[in-house]
Amino acid sequence: MRYGAGMTPAVVRDIYEADLPLTGDAVRAVARAEDILVASGFQVNVSGDALDAAPARTRSSRQSRFVGATRVELAAREGRLHMRAELGGVTRMRRFGVAFLPALCLGLTLPFVALFRRPELLVLPLVLLAPWLVIAPRITRGVEASTRASLEQLLATAARAPR
Repeated sequence: MRYGAGMTPAVVRDIYEADLPLTGDAVRAVARAEDILVASGFQVNVSGDALDAAPARTRSSRQSRFVGATRVELAAREGRLHMRAELGGVTRMRRFGVAFLPALCLGLTLPFVALFRRPELLVLPLVLLAPWLVIAPRITRGVEASTRASLEQLLATAARAPR
């Protein structure tokens, strides 16, 4: 992602933080961010020139472009618009790839080995798991990158709110 002048992004352990110079009114910038987040399925609490948002618990198959974010905080301070987002969706995907996929392969293979008494079937989980050792991290990185890009776009759009 290309960072604009004055933008300072940081990602630390599934926390994304960035800020931009505020070119317009702080309340309007927060209102603009609120509109975008509500349209993306977030429940938003606004107090003056700050907001706190979390995904609404809905049963929709439509995924938000902020799918990796589980909480977004936005605040205007000292002429800058600051954003902090927790990337809990990315963390859950990472845990899924590390814990569930190997457990599933092993859980599906062990009954066959016990039932048919053929130890050569132990190769089966390696064959089943091998592609996912490459695919799962790529999917997770892709979701993280697209979430960060969407958060950066949200911050840039809100920071350009008119006076």
